Amino acid sequence: MKSFWRRFGGIFIIAAGLLAVLFLNREKNSSPAEYRKTVYSFTAMNTVFILTLEGNAGTVQKAAEAARSEVERVEKICSYFDKESELARLNMTAYEEPFACSEELWTILSACRKFHKLSEGAFDPSIRPLMDLYGFAGKKRQLPSAYEVAEAKKKCGLGKVVFDDRAHTVRFTVRGMSLDLGGIAKGRAADLAAFAAERSGVHTGIINAGGNMRVLSTPWRGGSPYRIGIRDPEDKEAVISTISLVKGAVSTSGSYERYSVINGKKFSHIMNPVSGLPVDNGTLSVSVTAPDAMSADALSTTLFILGRERGMTLRKALPETECMFVTDKNDGNPVILTSSGWTKYSL
Repeated sequence: MKSFWRRFGGIFIIAAGLLAVLFLNREKNSSPAEYRKTVYSFTAMNTVFILTLEGNAGTVQKAAEAARSEVERVEKICSYFDKESELARLNMTAYEEPFACSEELWTILSACRKFHKLSEGAFDPSIRPLMDLYGFAGKKRQLPSAYEVAEAKKKCGLGKVVFDDRAHTVRFTVRGMSLDLGGIAKGRAADLAAFAAERSGVHTGIINAGGNMRVLSTPWRGGSPYRIGIRDPEDKEAVISTISLVKGAVSTSGSYERYSVINGKKFSHIMNPVSGLPVDNGTLSVSVTAPDAMSADALSTTLFILGRERGMTLRKALPETECMFVTDKNDGNPVILTSSGWTKYSL
């Protein structure tokens, strides 16, 4: 989502800038034409992707092109707003007849089903009718009525979607249903971009998919880990925490950038599919580390919806995942709660 870049991207620029200084100091004794760090950026999936890759100049260029190609491929599959995307075609026809999915779309939908089950319904890509009701794609100026919420909820719920695991088809059982993969597709794109870069011969770098950060398999030249700053949810110019990653991914979800203002009150764009209302549980942001960006992307949203207590309980079932909650301020200071293993990432 575009808000991810606004929320998280500036912090990565600060971190990357510091790393770039260190890199240039090391470059004095090597040939820039042979080995260097290069930053590529492009717009896709309604956000800004930044690829910071380190290696031989020609190889890095090839890797960046391969990574971008993968991102654009995912966009053509998963875009909700592109009427020619595979997801749009699914949404338009799945009530009338089963829709046969491509291998990639099925992979993403299978992950959605996994996280939906794991979270007992908190992660649900079928909530688009509720999001439209609150105007997150436009400028809603009036609160929906209880009746309107109830009617929209009738069109939501992954349990109303029939998945055929043998034929890889999807069918809606209720007219007006639609899927939105905004809570998971960018993470998947980051993973595929990382895989493409490594296949092209670049093993050092970081993929910033609008705030979903995926690192490559080898640290920066000289052994420096990947340093990533997490923004203070109440001060876009400040970093509330800095972590060090040597593998995997980190994603942050929050309600402080993308929201609707109705009658002077902000309503989070992150919806609770059970209540049918925007999340309002005192959570300001949730950051999640995971082995892959698709999981980090989905889980940061999921834990935000669940809130601190239930989110921490769910995290215990995921041994390779750690998290940090930032909740409403207490005596002027943000309340930060981390899982037991978060300290191994903290700087």
